[in-house]
Formats: sequence, structure tokens, C-alpha cells
Amino acid sequence: MHNDSAQTLEASTEVHCAAIFLEVSRMRTLARSTTAFVGLILAIMGLRWLLMPGSAAAGLYLELPDDPMAMSTLIGDFSAFFLAGAAMCFMGALRQQANWNYACALLIGGAALFRFLAFLMHGAGLPYELLVVEVVTATLLVWTAPRVHLDRRNGSAQGAAYESEV
Repeated sequence: MHNDSAQTLEASTEVHCAAIFLEVSRMRTLARSTTAFVGLILAIMGLRWLLMPGSAAAGLYLELPDDPMAMSTLIGDFSAFFLAGAAMCFMGALRQQANWNYACALLIGGAALFRFLAFLMHGAGLPYELLVVEVVTATLLVWTAPRVHLDRRNGSAQGAAYESEV
């Protein structure tokens, strides 16, 4: 009888562990997909700066300057910003490494912070819709970071914050 109880407990534990593994796997897939989607949006924005800089500028309340040197700076800097952010997201999603998500969150969150500081310190306009998108995107990347991470040593999810939720 004691042996039956032990076997039942062992089977129950295996089922519970399998359910947790499945939940972690689903969450990692969701986090990786979300990260890749953010990367896709950033890539599109970066390519717009390269291919259609006038419309890309207008989407951010900017006008392309007539001065070729100023235009070069604007197109080069914004293309690099968005395409680097896209590359970070794709690296985070594909390589399952949280540090890439954190790096992109720092880049986008920094844009939000400095946009707000420009408002406070220099009287710049404050486009709330852009600020909200930047803050939400940075927060989303921070949330997904520990959930995309795969511990290569044992093949398990690393995100301690997430694992404590399961």
C-alpha cells in the first residue's frame, strides 16, 4: 500500500512538473514572438528612414532639412537608432538572451526619458502619443527579457522572476 502511495505521488509530481514546463514553454514562445514583433516594427521604421525619409520624419513631427549635411545626420542617426533596436530585438528573440531585450529597452526608454527632459529643460513639445509608445515598448521589452532567456547550461528558463510566478 505504501508503494502505491509513493507511485501515485510520483506520477502526480511528474504531471505537475510537465504542466509547469508547458506553461514556461508557452510563456517563452509568447515573449520571443513579442520581442520579434517589436523588432519588426523597429526594422520597418528604420527602413522608412532610409527609403522614405520625408514620410518617416513627418511621422515623428519632423521636417527634413534643406541642408544636405543636416539631412545626412538626421537620416543616418534615426536609421541607426531604429535598425540597431531591431537587431537587438531579433538577437534577443532568436538567441534567447535577455541582455538584448534590456539593451533595446534602454535605447527606447532613453528616448522617452530625454524627450521628457527636453520638454522640461528646453520647452520642447511633448507628443504624448510618442512618449506613451516608447514607455510601453521599453516596459514590454523589460517584461519579456527574463522570459526569453534560456539557460544554455541545462536548457531551462532562467527568469527567476517568472519562475516564481508559476
